[in-house]
Amino acid sequence: MRRILFRLARFMALTAGFTAGLVTFTRAGAWTPDPGHGEVIVTTLFDQADVAFNQAGHFTPTQLYRTLQLGAYVDVGVTDGLAALIKPTVQSSTLGAPENQRYTGLGDSEIGAQARLCVMTPAF
Repeated sequence: MRRILFRLARFMALTAGFTAGLVTFTRAGAWTPDPGHGEVIVTTLFDQADVAFNQAGHFTPTQLYRTLQLGAYVDVGVTDGLAALIKPTVQSSTLGAPENQRYTGLGDSEIGAQARLCVMTPAF
């Protein structure tokens, strides 16, 4: 248990350092960001389970499953009205005995673009 807490604390410290190292310029609103500006949102997730529901809806012991994920959401303005969206995720997952499986690498990641379809101007 101590080793798990130590690893979690180390991961959180690395995440905090990574987040503090990012410099972002954000603008609230429903519009695309200005060219060269944007936002970065960093998230972490730790999940662990050693029980599951059986077919009768009761808890039953299972093999230990753990996953640790670090994700970022990056939204950057490319031109006036067009933004690039990138959402990479890195994960480390383990499944206990008897399978003893482990995966470390890219998780669910996304890439895309966002375009402004119309510009509304106030009529004064």
